[in-house]
Amino acid sequence: TLLCHRLTDYLIKEDQPSKGLLPLSIAVTKIQESSTQLTSIHSDICKLALLSKCFQPVLNFLNVDITDISRENDRYDVKYFLTYYYYGGMIYSILEQYERAFLFFQNAISITGTAISQISIESYKKYVLISLLLYGKLQPMSKTVVTYLNRSIKPFCVPYNKIVVAYSNDSIDDLQEICLKFFKEFSKDSNIGLVKLVIASLTKVRIKNLTKTFITLSLKDIAIKVNLPSPEAAEKQILQMIENGEIYASINQKDGMVEFSDYSEKYDSLQMYKTIEHQSLIELKINQCISLNEKLKQLDYEVAINPKYIQKTHNDDSV
Repeated sequence: TLLCHRLTDYLIKEDQPSKGLLPLSIAVTKIQESSTQLTSIHSDICKLALLSKCFQPVLNFLNVDITDISRENDRYDVKYFLTYYYYGGMIYSILEQYERAFLFFQNAISITGTAISQISIESYKKYVLISLLLYGKLQPMSKTVVTYLNRSIKPFCVPYNKIVVAYSNDSIDDLQEICLKFFKEFSKDSNIGLVKLVIASLTKVRIKNLTKTFITLSLKDIAIKVNLPSPEAAEKQILQMIENGEIYASINQKDGMVEFSDYSEKYDSLQMYKTIEHQSLIELKINQCISLNEKLKQLDYEVAINPKYIQKTHNDDSV
């Protein structure tokens, strides 16, 4: 594995990241005891895939849920675990597979037994935005993780904390103000695109809420109520939502009136089913992450009591 890490560093230095994808993929399959086992080389492959913008080879690994961690020389550096899920989340975000990206960033911030790292902080920033984009709120996590985030991560993510508050207050004006105020920071984090998607998603939430109150409404009134710049912008947004199956409605082009169809019960039932199904999936992934976390702790413990490790530590202390 050390050779693979050095090859990765060399190819990045030489600006030839794509050349490492095949040999490292072969190396992983030779080291793995099963396809669901995570190795430190997984992180290298993801990094090279990001830099080369060649994602297909790495998806063969990313699409497999991890259930075990490889023991490499009786140890495993947790940074490879964190970077694998961080890089993987970034790849899924680029591919607009946001549900999968959400699970990866969630895994990255769920490892609480480690020192604060920049990877954990950056993962949390993206986790916040994608959680709002997908679910309109932050998804619940275990008390241990929440305590860790509140104490160690959130203080470094002030603009993102503000976005959560503005979104929960249903304030597009506040969201836009936050976007302008912290534009440089969001851009530096490579998150400005996600921030804009989050703002747009709140517009969709507002339109969905209108369908619960009104049977008909003009495009002009809709634009005013959801803070869109014009009736034309409202029409474009509504047509897109109709096409995506997010609302049931029709637009009368003669008078600019929108009629919301009475399929809400069927739609809500379908959405409820999907929500329950997806919540069960999230809970399953959280439990898998907790299990991996415990395996990491057990691995650390076994390394700590290993006679070779103790002897090495003693020798280092004696120097």
